Amino acid sequence: MSSILLTRWQKAPREIFLDKRSVHLWRFRLSEVTPADVLSKDERQRADRLRIPGKSRDFVAARTSLRQILCRYLDSSPQDIRFVYNDHGKPFLAGARLSFN
Repeated sequence: MSSILLTRWQKAPREIFLDKRSVHLWRFRLSEVTPADVLSKDERQRADRLRIPGKSRDFVAARTSLRQILCRYLDSSPQDIRFVYNDHGKPFLAGARLSFN
Protein backbone atom coordinates (compact mmCIF):
# COMPACT_ATOMS: atom_id res chain seq x y z
CA MET A 1 0.00 0.00 0.00
CA SER A 2 1.33 3.41 -0.86
CA SER A 3 0.39 6.72 0.66
CA ILE A 4 0.55 10.25 -0.58
CA LEU A 5 1.46 13.11 1.70
CA LEU A 6 -0.37 16.29 0.85
CA THR A 7 1.81 19.26 1.63
CA ARG A 8 -0.64 21.90 0.47
CA TRP A 9 -4.12 22.09 -0.90
CA GLN A 10 -4.55 22.84 -4.58
CA LYS A 11 -7.33 24.52 -6.47
CA ALA A 12 -9.82 22.21 -8.15
CA PRO A 13 -8.78 21.17 -11.65
CA ARG A 14 -10.91 22.20 -14.61
CA GLU A 15 -11.34 18.60 -15.72
CA ILE A 16 -11.82 15.72 -13.33
CA PHE A 17 -10.87 12.13 -14.07
CA LEU A 18 -11.78 9.36 -11.66
CA ASP A 19 -10.87 5.71 -12.05
CA LYS A 20 -11.77 2.75 -9.82
CA ARG A 21 -8.65 3.14 -7.72
CA SER A 22 -8.94 6.88 -7.13
CA VAL A 23 -10.07 8.75 -4.09
CA HIS A 24 -10.60 12.48 -4.36
CA LEU A 25 -10.58 14.65 -1.27
CA TRP A 26 -12.31 18.02 -1.37
CA ARG A 27 -12.08 20.79 1.19
CA PHE A 28 -13.95 24.06 1.39
CA ARG A 29 -14.83 26.63 4.01
CA LEU A 30 -18.54 26.86 4.66
CA SER A 31 -18.15 30.56 5.41
CA GLU A 32 -16.79 31.17 1.89
CA VAL A 33 -19.55 29.34 0.00
CA THR A 34 -22.06 31.48 -1.81
CA PRO A 35 -25.29 29.49 -1.55
CA ALA A 36 -26.99 29.02 -4.89
CA ASP A 37 -30.59 28.08 -5.57
CA VAL A 38 -29.78 24.43 -6.28
CA LEU A 39 -31.26 22.59 -3.30
CA SER A 40 -34.21 20.27 -3.55
CA LYS A 41 -37.47 20.96 -1.74
CA ASP A 42 -36.65 18.45 1.02
CA GLU A 43 -33.20 20.01 1.54
CA ARG A 44 -34.72 23.49 1.88
CA GLN A 45 -37.27 22.13 4.35
CA ARG A 46 -34.54 20.45 6.37
CA ALA A 47 -32.53 23.70 6.47
CA ASP A 48 -35.63 25.59 7.65
CA ARG A 49 -36.06 23.14 10.56
CA LEU A 50 -32.56 23.79 11.93
CA ARG A 51 -32.91 26.16 14.88
CA ILE A 52 -29.32 26.53 16.10
CA PRO A 53 -27.94 29.86 14.86
CA GLY A 54 -25.76 29.37 11.81
CA LYS A 55 -26.58 25.68 11.32
CA SER A 56 -29.14 26.35 8.62
CA ARG A 57 -26.67 28.47 6.66
CA ASP A 58 -23.94 25.83 7.13
CA PHE A 59 -26.27 23.08 5.89
CA VAL A 60 -27.21 25.11 2.81
CA ALA A 61 -23.55 25.92 2.12
CA ALA A 62 -22.48 22.29 2.54
CA ARG A 63 -25.24 20.91 0.30
CA THR A 64 -24.63 23.63 -2.30
CA SER A 65 -20.94 22.68 -2.39
CA LEU A 66 -21.69 18.96 -2.48
CA ARG A 67 -24.00 19.46 -5.46
CA GLN A 68 -21.48 21.69 -7.25
CA ILE A 69 -18.73 19.09 -6.76
CA LEU A 70 -20.84 16.07 -7.73
CA CYS A 71 -22.18 17.72 -10.88
CA ARG A 72 -18.61 17.93 -12.20
CA TYR A 73 -18.29 14.15 -11.93
CA LEU A 74 -21.77 13.43 -13.24
CA ASP A 75 -21.73 15.96 -16.10
CA SER A 76 -25.03 17.45 -14.95
CA SER A 77 -26.26 20.61 -13.31
CA PRO A 78 -26.27 20.89 -9.49
CA GLN A 79 -30.05 21.17 -9.26
CA ASP A 80 -30.54 17.99 -11.34
CA ILE A 81 -28.78 15.76 -8.81
CA ARG A 82 -31.25 13.55 -6.94
CA PHE A 83 -30.34 12.05 -3.60
CA VAL A 84 -31.89 9.08 -1.90
CA TYR A 85 -31.35 8.51 1.81
CA ASN A 86 -30.57 5.49 3.95
CA ASP A 87 -32.29 4.78 7.28
CA HIS A 88 -29.93 7.18 9.07
CA GLY A 89 -30.49 10.06 6.63
CA LYS A 90 -27.17 9.70 4.79
CA PRO A 91 -27.53 10.82 1.17
CA PHE A 92 -26.30 8.78 -1.76
CA LEU A 93 -26.84 8.68 -5.51
CA ALA A 94 -29.18 5.91 -6.54
CA GLY A 95 -27.89 3.91 -9.47
CA ALA A 96 -24.68 5.93 -9.80
CA ARG A 97 -21.27 4.31 -9.70
CA LEU A 98 -19.99 7.29 -7.77
CA SER A 99 -19.98 7.24 -4.00
CA PHE A 100 -19.15 10.01 -1.56
CA ASN A 101 -18.90 10.62 2.14
